[in-house]
Amino acid sequence: MLSPSGNWKPVSNNRSKKKSKQGCRTCKTRKVKCDEQRPVCGNCNIYYSSRIQKCDYGNAPNPESDEKPSNRSSIVRSTKGLMFDKHVIANPNTNTFMTLPRRRPLLPSTVGGAALDPFNTVARSDLPSADQLLHHYLSAIISKCLPAGHTPDKNPLIKGLWGLLQSDVFYHTVILQVSAVELELLQGKPNTFHSDKYTRESMRILRSRIEDPNEAVSDQTMSAVATLATLEYGKKNMTAMKMHLDGLKRMVSMRGGLSKVRASSQTTATMIHWFTMLMMQDSIFPPDKRDDLSSDEPSKLYSLEPSPQYLSLESFDMEEGVRVIMERTRRISEHLSSGVQSAANTPDDFHWQFNALLQRLCHLKVRAGAGSTTAYFTEACRHATSLFLFLPFDNHYPDPTLVINSMLHKLKSALQHLVPASGPQARLLLWLLAVGGVTSVNLPERDWFIGHLVPIVAHLELRSWADFTSAMEGIIYVRKFLDGSFRELWDDVKFATDALAEQDPYTSIILVSRSSSATLVESDGEALEAASTSREASQ
Repeated sequence: MLSPSGNWKPVSNNRSKKKSKQGCRTCKTRKVKCDEQRPVCGNCNIYYSSRIQKCDYGNAPNPESDEKPSNRSSIVRSTKGLMFDKHVIANPNTNTFMTLPRRRPLLPSTVGGAALDPFNTVARSDLPSADQLLHHYLSAIISKCLPAGHTPDKNPLIKGLWGLLQSDVFYHTVILQVSAVELELLQGKPNTFHSDKYTRESMRILRSRIEDPNEAVSDQTMSAVATLATLEYGKKNMTAMKMHLDGLKRMVSMRGGLSKVRASSQTTATMIHWFTMLMMQDSIFPPDKRDDLSSDEPSKLYSLEPSPQYLSLESFDMEEGVRVIMERTRRISEHLSSGVQSAANTPDDFHWQFNALLQRLCHLKVRAGAGSTTAYFTEACRHATSLFLFLPFDNHYPDPTLVINSMLHKLKSALQHLVPASGPQARLLLWLLAVGGVTSVNLPERDWFIGHLVPIVAHLELRSWADFTSAMEGIIYVRKFLDGSFRELWDDVKFATDALAEQDPYTSIILVSRSSSATLVESDGEALEAASTSREASQ
């Protein structure tokens, strides 16, 4: 959201206790300790991402060379790769500076073999601080304004967005407005970056756009309006947000639905659905009866053979609608695990496919009788799959917490009618509870999911992390991307199991299958009798 992050903080006016007497001027300006390496110090090498030839040490003697120092703080070699690991934004009205967090390159360094210079490839703005605001947007905002997945430098949506941005003055003005508002919020001083001027200019262009039927429904106009809605959402101006959303819904309707928008720009369609779903906590665009997701079978889009560890979803008690979506999700997850990267606006762009699946899940209707096991399993699978689709992505803006919590509570509500349980449905229950457990980290609901995972893990005799991930892969899983969060869940389940076994000998009989030993000293009957005797003695 457009609010200060813990990583964003004003540079202190107090100098560090460890001072560098002969450091370069850039390090002195940034008030960091310089290692005085020549020709480029370590800080500047990171700061400028290999775009300078040497640092300016002023009149300080160079122990390795007699070369005269430069009059510039640094000599920029090229404009390749605008994203710095850190950079300083100056307030144009004061002498204060702000250190921005480390960012990795987000845009391709070349297009068609030519070096990419964003400041020369977008329309120039006559409004103040335009270049500075564009720089801030590219280095600090763009990564959190999209459902960014994989690694930021390989994100196909960012590449698709750049094509929209550089070709349209309206969209360009809107992103400068977003940048100005965020910088002003970070510094706590209104209008220091002229956000009011950018707001007036954006609205002026928007009024002229909607008078032209063609321009009003262009990909660039809809992308700009969706961004304006998120801006007002971040400012807590719900009246203005609703105004933009109502206009956006009319634009999508005039285009013939979201799938028609997706046909010309998957980036625009993904942004529209993603932003509106997070702001409204639900999908406001129903899927078309015959769209590009439902008409293509997964086998046509993917060349990988089905994974041998997959369990047949047809063996579980769920409706066909959610089963089909889960099968497609597992196929996309399989490609994501393989490290296959996709280009923007191609059928295998993971972003639009995940959003299209979320769109269908949000509008899926359960047909089974209310209160039936099939209805509860279908509801649980529907919400767990929706939550799973959030997991491989770094979703920063708008804040997805509300929609995730809503899905989490609905998943827990459905699972309450299904647990405790064993038998043929246990592996599906394991996956449903595990997704809920990972999603509910730092929430009170996490203990509920872990508590119900303990007996199921024991029933399935999952003795190790490898056993646990193998069971996850039997349903849906993404290796590497999800290993960290699921490993933490596994450790918590293991700790809870061990704690229960120590507290109650009777409980240890239930959980004895978690033992890593291949043989048991006692038979189940003898162990049960011993536990019962121990309990009577304690009473």
